[in-house]
Amino acid sequence: MEQSDAQERIESIARTMVSAFGLELWGVQYKPSGKGGVVRVFLDKPGEGEVDVDECARVSRHMSVALDAEDIVPGRYTLEVSSPGLERIFFSLGQLAGYEGRKVAIVTKDPLYEEEFPGRKRYAGRLMEVADAGIRLDPGEGVGPLEFPWTEIEKARLVHEFDEKAKAAKK
Repeated sequence: MEQSDAQERIESIARTMVSAFGLELWGVQYKPSGKGGVVRVFLDKPGEGEVDVDECARVSRHMSVALDAEDIVPGRYTLEVSSPGLERIFFSLGQLAGYEGRKVAIVTKDPLYEEEFPGRKRYAGRLMEVADAGIRLDPGEGVGPLEFPWTEIEKARLVHEFDEKAKAAKK
């Protein structure tokens, strides 16, 4: 089975399973290897607090049975079920909505902005805007906001920033 087909089947099972428990599927990663692979399932509970360990364990048990029954991942595999965490990965452009003003890090498929940043594929900065086809990011490096089409972004994640008051209290 192709990796993309397996990914789609895993996502379908996860979406059904997660919604049955009143949770939301944030995303799925499938990394095949020679004799199996790793399946990561990220759960969210929007507007209702944090996903807890018991919820992750319950989804993990049921997902494991479903994946074994469907035989999607050949051989042995590792299943990891968790919340997206403080530095969550964004799996779709729509997930970035609501994070405007927060710091994000992205990796592009190819170098962009060759004049300002030759050969660079990694960028971090304040998320200024989420549009229909991409994002606008202010890298804060003496250049104005940069636009990145979602189709050119390989990976995007939130960058957690610790509260300055908390940092000062620890000193």
